[in-house]
Amino acid sequence: MTDSPLDLKVKKNLLKDTLHILNLGWKRKNRYINQIKTDMASRLVGKNRMTAEEKEQTRAKKLRIKDKYEQSNMGDFQNLYPLRRGLIPRHDDLMEEYESIHKRAKEVYDETSHGGYLPF
Repeated sequence: MTDSPLDLKVKKNLLKDTLHILNLGWKRKNRYINQIKTDMASRLVGKNRMTAEEKEQTRAKKLRIKDKYEQSNMGDFQNLYPLRRGLIPRHDDLMEEYESIHKRAKEVYDETSHGGYLPF
């Protein structure tokens, strides 16, 4: 529901930019499904598995591709994390704060997902 022409414009652009940056298309979905099927078939016939180093390289490559796509398809969005260091002095302070929050979130996840407990 919109209350004014401006409200309609803001919400319409928000939805358009969100769907665009998520890259939710049939072509991409079909490529993903086919990749899953190929991976499952490879596991069933016992083909060589990737080493931990190969998996990390593949993950890093996919992250670089994702980051490049997002940077070139942001629409009216602004990147909040990770901030580019050195542009504005306060950004460095924010990055340190974000990194400490991210580190703690990972610790909590690791503790709770492996049968651990939270020491509260």
